[in-house]
Amino acid sequence: MKSNSGNNAQAAQLADRLEQAKIYQHWRKMLTSPMITVGWRKMPYSPHTETRLLVMNAALEEINRVTEINGFAIRMQKVFWTGLGPNALITTSCFSATKLKKWAIDIEDHHPLGALMDLNIIDTNGMSISRRDTHIQPRTCLVCHQDVYTCQRGKPHSLQAYLAEINELILRERFGQYGVEK
Repeated sequence: MKSNSGNNAQAAQLADRLEQAKIYQHWRKMLTSPMITVGWRKMPYSPHTETRLLVMNAALEEINRVTEINGFAIRMQKVFWTGLGPNALITTSCFSATKLKKWAIDIEDHHPLGALMDLNIIDTNGMSISRRDTHIQPRTCLVCHQDVYTCQRGKPHSLQAYLAEINELILRERFGQYGVEK
């Protein structure tokens, strides 16, 4: 049986997701190019706002960098807050949702904080482009490094395990020791 605080937290998360959906729908009506959504990777643990801001800023900087080096421009960018923390919507001059998804996957897989980012691509029809759509393997678990679908069927990881991995990623990013495999 769930406590009231557990039910309240679930209700707050649902309200935040509905708020995000409204914003996405509003933007989608105005757009002629795919949209990049930026947020915190979904996991059982939700860190402090400072950590989320660090990850959000890193994601926005990297999206701007990748867009520019590929010869495109950012058209619109909006950062907004919900109870789940900072989120962003970005549109570029690139009209290929598949190309944007490949860039997003590259950022998630290779940026020092990419494992903490949730970068999604919404095409002009409002459909989310998945890794499967681009024939790319699913993401791996932050803790055990198995694919997320295999991990989710197993025993959940502890809060301490998530914290240790998050802290390690941040230390690597801050002190330039990323790219070192475990």
